[in-house]
Amino acid sequence: MSQINPSRRLVAINNDAGAFTVIRLTTWAKYVEIDEDPTQNAGAKQGLQYNALDPFVQSAEIVNPPALYLVTPVTPVGTPELTFGDKIHINDLTFAPLGNPGSGGDPVGPGAGASLGTPLVQLRTNSANATNVIVTEYA
Repeated sequence: MSQINPSRRLVAINNDAGAFTVIRLTTWAKYVEIDEDPTQNAGAKQGLQYNALDPFVQSAEIVNPPALYLVTPVTPVGTPELTFGDKIHINDLTFAPLGNPGSGGDPVGPGAGASLGTPLVQLRTNSANATNVIVTEYA
C-alpha cells in the first residue's frame, strides 16, 4: 500500500574538502528529492557536489573522494537540487521502486548482519561550509 505522506530525514554533509556522504534508500521509494536545509548557512544555498551511484555498486567500490563529480545549480528555496525517479507515477502500481530500503539495522536472517539500502548518490556541499540536506522519499 502506498504511503500518503513522504518520508523525510535530515542528513549532515561535509564541505567541499570533506568526504562524500552516501545517501541510501530507507523506504520503497519511487521518487526522491534532495535539497539543502534552508535553516543552515543563513538560508543561502551552497550547491552540491555529487555523483549518482549505480544501484548495484558494492560499498567497497564507492570512491571517496571521486576524481570527477557534478555540481548542482543553486536553486531557489523550496526547489529540490537533486531528484531521482518519476514524481508523476508515485502511486502507479505498474512502476517499480528505485531500490531496496535495507533492513533498517535488523538482521536479515539468523546469524546474518543488517543490510544497507540501495545507494542513490554521494554528495557534499560546493563551498567551504558544511550543511544538512533534506531527503524526501515518496513510496
